[in-house]
Amino acid sequence: ESDYLKERVVRILADVYLRELAQREAKDAETEKAILSSGLGDLTEGRILTEVCLAFIEQRMAPSLVSSCIQKMEQNKHQDVYGAHVSILKGLDLVGKGKGKEAIPFLDDGMAKLEVTPDFREEIAGIYKELGESKKACAQFENIYIDAPRWPGLQENLAECGSTDTLTEKLDAIRKESILKVRIENPQVVSPLVLSDESDNALSLELSKDSKLRVLVFFATWCPHCQEEMPHLVEFYGQLQESDLKDKAEIVAVRTAISRESLEFSLFKKVFKIPFEIMTDKGITFETFAKEQGIQASYPTVAIANQKGEIVYYLPRNSHGDTSKELFWLLRSLL
Repeated sequence: ESDYLKERVVRILADVYLRELAQREAKDAETEKAILSSGLGDLTEGRILTEVCLAFIEQRMAPSLVSSCIQKMEQNKHQDVYGAHVSILKGLDLVGKGKGKEAIPFLDDGMAKLEVTPDFREEIAGIYKELGESKKACAQFENIYIDAPRWPGLQENLAECGSTDTLTEKLDAIRKESILKVRIENPQVVSPLVLSDESDNALSLELSKDSKLRVLVFFATWCPHCQEEMPHLVEFYGQLQESDLKDKAEIVAVRTAISRESLEFSLFKKVFKIPFEIMTDKGITFETFAKEQGIQASYPTVAIANQKGEIVYYLPRNSHGDTSKELFWLLRSLL
């Protein structure tokens, strides 16, 4: 029996047990013991218990299991990894018990040390608000903006923290500095890209041909993340045409992996209202690009090339990022 299967069994057992408790089934000491003692070692067990304990806290189920879970996490020898998780779990457990004031120091400690998702940060911000800690709530909303500026409902929450224009200006300065730090120190020139235009004419595109900056986008029409990003690229294109960079930069969009397409390309362009031309990679151009540039070939890949045709930046993938604003930051840094 592999450790992978053991871990799956523990997770399934915890999920089933949580559902049974939600249906008012009696608690089971043997089941709780099996969940708490997987025998998979401190690192793996810590990861499992963090997720399991959080699930039971959120559903306010099995308080004895939660207490035992926290105690076991405190005994985990990898406190450098799980110490912040323990603080969060303690804080949330205390909130669930109506001991909000006692919970605050634990939540503060955990949130200061832990990298969390925007939705979890939003949940903690809501708890702070309920406890009357508006400044702490606003600090969480500001962190959400730094990580995910287009998070749903974020502008409304920031409006409760002061002038949104002033706040976003401050936070954008932090975001911009972070994004510009990922500039490639020793950029590589992109080899000529063997592509076809929308009229099916073969061409060899050299990114350095006219000293323009270029946003190079490799995508697949069937890729969910690409479909999610496409409206933001359309937005960027529209803003580019109205900006002072109109004649200094352009977008080069390349459709790849066409053998897996199920939607007719012309319909794809119509659905997403794409105003710019899209080239097609009928061979291994993207794979060659990725190999030469030393990156993993994944969709979408958004790269920024300087006037020499060298890739200087890659736009970080972010479902709730501000693609247009970030691309302008990157392009202007190369002028």
